Amino acid sequence: MTRIFEAYPTRRNTNNAPPPYSEPTIPTTPAPPSPPLVTQTPSTRKGYRSFKDWSESPAGRKAIAQLRRYLIEILAFTFEADMTVINAVLSQADGTKTTLSDAEHASLLALAHLIRSMYPKVGKPEWLTIPDSDITMITEAVSKPIKFLKLDGCLVFELLASYADHQCDSSK
Repeated sequence: MTRIFEAYPTRRNTNNAPPPYSEPTIPTTPAPPSPPLVTQTPSTRKGYRSFKDWSESPAGRKAIAQLRRYLIEILAFTFEADMTVINAVLSQADGTKTTLSDAEHASLLALAHLIRSMYPKVGKPEWLTIPDSDITMITEAVSKPIKFLKLDGCLVFELLASYADHQCDSSK
């Protein structure tokens, strides 16, 4: 009986084998140490030294106030609150059925869709496919204000994502 490697000859020429490995040589002088690997995550690009520095910056204060306004709008709609009372407390125009401007509604809707699109990717390898700009946007607009306000992150993300469904419109 023939062996399988004899039945199917190869074109390999055993005379062209590489030379045997030589003994490794140890350098007489050590190589200089390589510089440490410097990495940056989207949250460290702004240059804030601490979380307190971020929360006291104009961008931090604006993000915190904006998230509060988003949550007030969503919770007021959810619990069918009297918007005239809420607007009076917030010192805003009377007679409106919302606490947000049209631009803020558009921004909140974009944020809700972004959160909704990221949800299936979290905790999976697809997480790596999310652009840094989207991660930075979520971090700056939602995650940092949540941490500052000491809110339940899961609940806030769920509330913001739910805005994509109803957009604070009772007919939807």
